[in-house]
Amino acid sequence: MKKNKFAACAAVLSAAALTFAGGCGGLNPNETAATLNGRAISLGLMNFAAQSEAVMYDAYYMPYYGTDMWTQDQGDGVTMANDVLDEVVVKVKREYLLDEHMADYGVTISDQELSAIDAAVEEFFAENSDEAIKKMGASKEVVREFLRLELVEKKTGDAIKATADTTVTDEEAAQRTFSYYRIELPEAESTDDEEADKVALDALAATIATAAKADFDSVADEYDQTVLTYSYGEDEESFDEKVIEAADALAEGEVSDLIKTENDFYYVIRLDKEFDQEATDSRKEELAEEKKDEKLEEVISGYEEAASWTPNDAVIGKINFNNYYKMVSDETTEAAETAG
Repeated sequence: MKKNKFAACAAVLSAAALTFAGGCGGLNPNETAATLNGRAISLGLMNFAAQSEAVMYDAYYMPYYGTDMWTQDQGDGVTMANDVLDEVVVKVKREYLLDEHMADYGVTISDQELSAIDAAVEEFFAENSDEAIKKMGASKEVVREFLRLELVEKKTGDAIKATADTTVTDEEAAQRTFSYYRIELPEAESTDDEEADKVALDALAATIATAAKADFDSVADEYDQTVLTYSYGEDEESFDEKVIEAADALAEGEVSDLIKTENDFYYVIRLDKEFDQEATDSRKEELAEEKKDEKLEEVISGYEEAASWTPNDAVIGKINFNNYYKMVSDETTEAAETAG
Protein backbone atom coordinates (compact mmCIF):
# COMPACT_ATOMS: atom_id res chain seq x y z
CA MET A 1 0.00 0.00 0.00
CA LYS A 2 2.71 2.48 0.97
CA LYS A 3 4.66 2.14 -2.26
CA ASN A 4 1.78 3.30 -4.44
CA LYS A 5 -0.66 4.95 -2.09
CA PHE A 6 -2.49 6.89 -4.79
CA ALA A 7 -3.23 3.73 -6.73
CA ALA A 8 -4.21 1.90 -3.56
CA CYS A 9 -6.62 4.61 -2.41
CA ALA A 10 -8.08 4.90 -5.89
CA ALA A 11 -8.66 1.15 -5.99
CA VAL A 12 -10.39 1.14 -2.63
CA LEU A 13 -12.54 4.18 -3.32
CA SER A 14 -13.51 3.38 -6.88
CA ALA A 15 -14.71 -0.08 -5.88
CA ALA A 16 -16.22 0.85 -2.52
CA ALA A 17 -19.73 -0.12 -1.53
CA LEU A 18 -20.22 1.56 1.83
CA THR A 19 -23.02 1.45 4.36
CA PHE A 20 -22.82 2.90 7.84
CA ALA A 21 -23.97 2.15 11.36
CA GLY A 22 -24.03 5.88 12.08
CA GLY A 23 -21.69 8.45 13.52
CA CYS A 24 -20.77 10.63 10.57
CA GLY A 25 -24.21 11.71 9.43
CA GLY A 26 -24.26 14.95 11.43
CA LEU A 27 -21.10 16.43 9.91
CA ASN A 28 -21.32 19.56 7.82
CA PRO A 29 -18.70 19.02 5.10
CA ASN A 30 -18.55 22.74 4.37
CA GLU A 31 -17.27 23.70 7.82
CA THR A 32 -13.66 24.86 7.94
CA ALA A 33 -11.49 22.29 9.72
CA ALA A 34 -8.27 24.28 9.34
CA THR A 35 -6.75 27.25 7.54
CA LEU A 36 -3.35 27.05 5.87
CA ASN A 37 -1.78 30.27 4.59
CA GLY A 38 -5.27 31.71 4.25
CA ARG A 39 -6.61 28.65 2.42
CA ALA A 40 -9.63 26.98 4.04
CA ILE A 41 -9.53 23.18 4.36
CA SER A 42 -12.99 21.68 4.60
CA LEU A 43 -14.26 19.26 7.20
CA GLY A 44 -15.57 17.16 4.33
CA LEU A 45 -12.06 16.68 2.96
CA MET A 46 -10.54 16.06 6.39
CA ASN A 47 -13.24 13.57 7.33
CA PHE A 48 -13.00 11.72 4.03
CA ALA A 49 -9.23 11.40 4.51
CA ALA A 50 -9.83 10.06 8.03
CA GLN A 51 -12.42 7.51 6.92
CA SER A 52 -10.11 6.31 4.14
CA GLU A 53 -7.44 5.62 6.77
CA ALA A 54 -10.03 3.85 8.91
CA VAL A 55 -10.70 1.40 6.07
CA MET A 56 -7.07 0.29 6.20
CA TYR A 57 -6.83 0.21 9.99
CA ASP A 58 -10.02 -1.80 10.37
CA ALA A 59 -8.87 -4.32 7.78
CA TYR A 60 -5.46 -4.91 9.32
CA TYR A 61 -5.96 -4.41 13.07
CA MET A 62 -9.57 -5.11 13.97
CA PRO A 63 -9.23 -8.91 13.51
CA TYR A 64 -6.62 -8.79 16.31
CA TYR A 65 -7.95 -6.06 18.61
CA GLY A 66 -11.71 -6.15 18.13
CA THR A 67 -14.24 -3.41 17.48
CA ASP A 68 -13.28 -1.40 20.55
CA MET A 69 -9.72 -0.87 19.26
CA TRP A 70 -10.45 2.76 18.41
CA THR A 71 -11.42 3.68 21.98
CA GLN A 72 -8.90 1.65 23.98
CA ASP A 73 -6.60 3.77 26.12
CA GLN A 74 -3.04 3.42 24.74
CA GLY A 75 -1.61 5.35 27.67
CA ASP A 76 -2.08 8.86 29.08
CA GLY A 77 -5.69 8.83 27.94
CA VAL A 78 -4.72 8.65 24.24
CA THR A 79 -6.71 6.31 22.00
CA MET A 80 -6.01 4.95 18.54
CA ALA A 81 -8.71 7.32 17.29
CA ASN A 82 -6.74 10.25 18.75
CA ASP A 83 -3.50 9.07 17.14
CA VAL A 84 -4.94 8.38 13.69
CA LEU A 85 -6.88 11.63 13.57
CA ASP A 86 -3.75 13.57 14.53
CA GLU A 87 -1.83 11.79 11.76
CA VAL A 88 -4.55 12.56 9.21
CA VAL A 89 -4.53 16.26 10.11
CA VAL A 90 -0.74 16.42 9.69
CA LYS A 91 -0.92 14.49 6.43
CA VAL A 92 -3.57 16.79 4.93
CA LYS A 93 -1.58 19.87 6.01
CA ARG A 94 1.56 18.51 4.40
CA GLU A 95 -0.27 17.58 1.20
CA TYR A 96 -1.52 21.15 0.84
CA LEU A 97 1.98 22.50 1.52
CA LEU A 98 3.34 20.29 -1.26
CA ASP A 99 0.47 21.49 -3.45
CA GLU A 100 1.56 25.09 -2.84
CA HIS A 101 5.17 24.30 -3.81
CA MET A 102 4.72 21.76 -6.60
CA ALA A 103 5.54 24.36 -9.26
CA ASP A 104 8.91 24.94 -7.56
CA TYR A 105 9.87 21.46 -8.73
CA GLY A 106 8.23 21.61 -12.14
CA VAL A 107 5.45 19.25 -11.07
CA THR A 108 2.11 19.38 -12.87
CA ILE A 109 -0.96 17.17 -13.00
CA SER A 110 -1.70 16.13 -16.57
CA ASP A 111 -5.12 16.07 -18.22
CA GLN A 112 -4.79 12.29 -18.44
CA GLU A 113 -4.19 12.05 -14.69
CA LEU A 114 -7.14 14.33 -13.97
CA SER A 115 -9.32 12.16 -16.21
CA ALA A 116 -8.24 9.07 -14.27
CA ILE A 117 -9.20 10.81 -11.03
CA ASP A 118 -12.59 11.78 -12.47
CA ALA A 119 -13.20 8.18 -13.51
CA ALA A 120 -12.39 6.95 -9.99
CA VAL A 121 -14.75 9.54 -8.51
CA GLU A 122 -17.60 8.55 -10.83
CA GLU A 123 -17.14 4.88 -10.02
CA PHE A 124 -17.12 5.60 -6.29
CA PHE A 125 -20.42 7.47 -6.49
CA ALA A 126 -21.99 4.90 -8.79
CA GLU A 127 -21.21 2.11 -6.31
CA ASN A 128 -22.58 3.87 -3.21
CA SER A 129 -26.00 4.86 -1.94
CA ASP A 130 -26.91 8.50 -1.39
CA GLU A 131 -27.27 7.73 2.32
CA ALA A 132 -23.77 6.29 2.58
CA ILE A 133 -22.24 9.22 0.70
CA LYS A 134 -24.10 11.70 2.93
CA LYS A 135 -22.99 9.98 6.14
CA MET A 136 -19.40 10.02 4.97
CA GLY A 137 -19.66 13.75 4.35
CA ALA A 138 -18.48 13.13 0.79
CA SER A 139 -19.17 14.99 -2.41
CA LYS A 140 -17.67 14.59 -5.84
CA GLU A 141 -15.63 17.69 -5.17
CA VAL A 142 -14.29 16.24 -1.88
CA VAL A 143 -13.39 12.85 -3.33
CA ARG A 144 -11.78 14.44 -6.38
CA GLU A 145 -9.73 16.76 -4.18
CA PHE A 146 -8.72 13.86 -1.92
CA LEU A 147 -7.38 11.87 -4.87
CA ARG A 148 -5.73 14.92 -6.41
CA LEU A 149 -3.86 15.59 -3.16
CA GLU A 150 -2.70 11.97 -3.00
CA LEU A 151 -1.21 12.38 -6.47
CA VAL A 152 0.33 15.75 -5.61
CA GLU A 153 1.96 14.21 -2.53
CA LYS A 154 3.40 11.35 -4.59
CA LYS A 155 4.69 13.42 -7.52
CA THR A 156 6.01 16.41 -5.57
CA GLY A 157 7.49 14.15 -2.91
CA ASP A 158 9.35 12.19 -5.58
CA ALA A 159 10.59 15.42 -7.18
CA ILE A 160 11.95 16.67 -3.85
CA LYS A 161 13.60 13.32 -3.14
CA ALA A 162 15.31 13.52 -6.53
CA THR A 163 17.23 16.58 -5.28
CA ALA A 164 18.81 14.66 -2.39
CA ASP A 165 22.49 13.80 -2.30
CA THR A 166 22.30 10.00 -2.23
CA THR A 167 26.03 9.32 -2.24
CA VAL A 168 26.85 6.41 0.09
CA THR A 169 30.34 4.95 0.37
CA ASP A 170 31.29 1.33 1.02
CA GLU A 171 32.72 2.47 4.33
CA GLU A 172 29.37 3.97 5.45
CA ALA A 173 27.40 0.91 4.41
CA ALA A 174 29.94 -1.86 5.17
CA GLN A 175 28.28 -5.12 6.19
CA ARG A 176 29.59 -8.21 7.96
CA THR A 177 27.66 -11.46 7.52
CA PHE A 178 27.38 -14.41 9.88
CA SER A 179 25.53 -17.70 9.89
CA TYR A 180 23.84 -18.66 13.13
CA TYR A 181 21.83 -21.23 15.01
CA ARG A 182 19.32 -20.11 17.59
CA ILE A 183 19.32 -23.40 19.41
CA GLU A 184 15.92 -24.92 20.14
CA LEU A 185 14.84 -28.22 21.62
CA PRO A 186 13.47 -30.37 18.76
CA GLU A 187 9.71 -30.84 18.99
CA ALA A 188 10.10 -34.60 19.38
CA GLU A 189 12.18 -34.05 22.52
CA SER A 190 9.89 -31.45 24.12
CA THR A 191 7.65 -32.39 27.04
CA ASP A 192 5.05 -30.65 29.19
CA ASP A 193 7.63 -30.28 31.94
CA GLU A 194 9.05 -26.78 31.52
CA GLU A 195 11.90 -27.30 33.97
CA ALA A 196 12.93 -30.60 32.39
CA ASP A 197 12.87 -29.01 28.93
CA LYS A 198 15.11 -26.21 30.18
CA VAL A 199 17.66 -28.69 31.51
CA ALA A 200 17.53 -30.61 28.22
CA LEU A 201 17.99 -27.40 26.20
CA ASP A 202 20.98 -26.37 28.33
CA ALA A 203 22.62 -29.72 27.65
CA LEU A 204 21.78 -29.64 23.94
CA ALA A 205 23.15 -26.11 23.57
CA ALA A 206 26.46 -27.12 25.14
CA THR A 207 26.69 -30.16 22.85
CA ILE A 208 25.90 -28.13 19.73
CA ALA A 209 28.44 -25.45 20.66
CA THR A 210 31.16 -28.10 20.76
CA ALA A 211 29.96 -29.76 17.54
CA ALA A 212 29.78 -26.42 15.71
CA LYS A 213 33.46 -25.79 16.39
CA ALA A 214 34.30 -29.02 14.58
CA ASP A 215 31.79 -28.77 11.69
CA PHE A 216 29.37 -25.85 11.80
CA ASP A 217 27.26 -26.93 8.82
CA SER A 218 26.68 -30.49 10.09
CA VAL A 219 24.79 -29.21 13.14
CA ALA A 220 21.66 -28.51 11.10
CA ASP A 221 20.96 -32.14 10.18
CA GLU A 222 22.62 -33.86 13.11
CA TYR A 223 20.77 -31.89 15.79
CA ASP A 224 17.62 -30.83 13.88
CA GLN A 225 18.48 -27.13 13.94
CA THR A 226 17.92 -24.33 11.41
CA VAL A 227 20.87 -22.34 10.10
CA LEU A 228 20.16 -18.71 9.15
CA THR A 229 22.31 -15.78 8.00
CA TYR A 230 22.39 -12.16 9.07
CA SER A 231 24.25 -9.10 7.82
CA TYR A 232 24.94 -6.03 9.93
CA GLY A 233 26.91 -2.81 10.01
CA GLU A 234 27.97 -0.05 12.37
CA ASP A 235 24.39 1.16 12.77
CA GLU A 236 23.03 -2.24 13.83
CA GLU A 237 20.13 -1.99 16.29
CA SER A 238 17.91 -5.01 15.58
CA PHE A 239 19.83 -8.16 16.48
CA ASP A 240 20.65 -9.09 20.09
CA GLU A 241 23.61 -7.07 21.41
CA LYS A 242 25.45 -10.09 22.79
CA VAL A 243 25.34 -11.84 19.44
CA ILE A 244 26.64 -8.76 17.61
CA GLU A 245 29.43 -8.36 20.16
CA ALA A 246 30.42 -11.97 19.58
CA ALA A 247 30.35 -11.46 15.80
CA ASP A 248 32.57 -8.38 16.11
CA ALA A 249 35.16 -10.47 17.95
CA LEU A 250 35.38 -13.15 15.24
CA ALA A 251 37.67 -13.32 12.24
CA GLU A 252 36.25 -14.60 8.96
CA GLY A 253 35.51 -18.36 9.18
CA GLU A 254 35.68 -18.49 12.99
CA VAL A 255 32.91 -20.03 15.10
CA SER A 256 31.84 -18.49 18.39
CA ASP A 257 31.52 -20.08 21.77
CA LEU A 258 27.99 -20.64 23.08
CA ILE A 259 26.16 -17.30 23.46
CA LYS A 260 23.36 -16.97 26.01
CA THR A 261 21.29 -13.79 25.71
CA GLU A 262 19.43 -11.85 28.39
CA ASN A 263 16.15 -13.53 27.43
CA ASP A 264 17.70 -17.02 27.74
CA PHE A 265 18.13 -17.79 24.05
CA TYR A 266 21.19 -19.77 22.95
CA TYR A 267 23.16 -18.93 19.82
CA VAL A 268 26.21 -20.25 18.01
CA ILE A 269 27.49 -18.17 15.09
CA ARG A 270 30.11 -18.33 12.35
CA LEU A 271 31.44 -15.19 10.71
CA ASP A 272 31.15 -15.87 6.98
CA LYS A 273 32.40 -12.54 5.60
CA GLU A 274 34.23 -9.70 7.30
CA PHE A 275 33.14 -7.54 4.36
CA ASP A 276 30.11 -8.71 2.36
CA GLN A 277 30.00 -6.73 -0.88
CA GLU A 278 26.54 -7.92 -1.91
CA ALA A 279 25.05 -7.07 1.48
CA THR A 280 26.92 -3.76 1.46
CA ASP A 281 25.50 -2.84 -1.94
CA SER A 282 22.01 -3.64 -0.67
CA ARG A 283 22.57 -1.50 2.42
CA LYS A 284 23.85 1.34 0.23
CA GLU A 285 20.52 1.32 -1.61
CA GLU A 286 18.65 1.42 1.72
CA LEU A 287 20.75 4.31 2.98
CA ALA A 288 20.22 6.18 -0.29
CA GLU A 289 16.45 5.82 0.19
CA GLU A 290 16.81 7.04 3.76
CA LYS A 291 18.64 10.13 2.52
CA LYS A 292 15.78 10.80 0.10
CA ASP A 293 13.26 10.50 2.93
CA GLU A 294 15.36 12.78 5.12
CA LYS A 295 15.50 15.36 2.31
CA LEU A 296 11.72 15.27 1.93
CA GLU A 297 11.25 15.64 5.68
CA GLU A 298 13.71 18.54 5.78
CA VAL A 299 11.93 20.39 2.98
CA ILE A 300 8.41 19.85 4.33
CA SER A 301 9.52 20.80 7.85
CA GLY A 302 10.82 24.05 6.39
CA TYR A 303 7.49 24.69 4.72
CA GLU A 304 5.70 23.99 8.01
CA GLU A 305 7.87 26.42 9.95
CA ALA A 306 7.12 29.19 7.47
CA ALA A 307 3.41 28.42 7.16
CA SER A 308 0.47 30.03 8.87
CA TRP A 309 -1.55 27.07 10.15
CA THR A 310 -4.74 27.35 12.21
CA PRO A 311 -6.57 24.10 12.98
CA ASN A 312 -10.15 24.33 14.25
CA ASP A 313 -9.98 21.67 16.96
CA ALA A 314 -13.69 21.89 17.77
CA VAL A 315 -14.60 21.13 14.16
CA ILE A 316 -11.93 18.45 13.67
CA GLY A 317 -13.11 16.82 16.91
CA LYS A 318 -16.43 16.00 15.24
CA ILE A 319 -14.69 13.34 13.15
CA ASN A 320 -15.05 9.85 14.61
CA PHE A 321 -14.40 6.21 13.72
CA ASN A 322 -17.72 4.70 14.78
CA ASN A 323 -18.16 2.89 11.47
CA TYR A 324 -16.36 -0.39 11.00
CA TYR A 325 -14.97 -1.27 7.59
CA LYS A 326 -14.01 -4.59 6.10
CA MET A 327 -11.74 -5.07 3.10
CA VAL A 328 -13.19 -7.45 0.54
CA SER A 329 -11.04 -8.93 -2.23
CA ASP A 330 -11.92 -10.56 -5.50
CA GLU A 331 -9.77 -11.31 -8.55
CA THR A 332 -9.26 -7.70 -9.56
CA THR A 333 -10.26 -5.25 -6.83
CA GLU A 334 -10.22 -4.48 -3.16
CA ALA A 335 -13.48 -3.09 -1.82
CA ALA A 336 -14.48 -1.66 1.51
CA GLU A 337 -17.74 -2.29 3.31
CA THR A 338 -18.88 -1.94 6.91
CA ALA A 339 -18.94 -4.99 9.15
CA GLY A 340 -21.40 -4.67 11.98
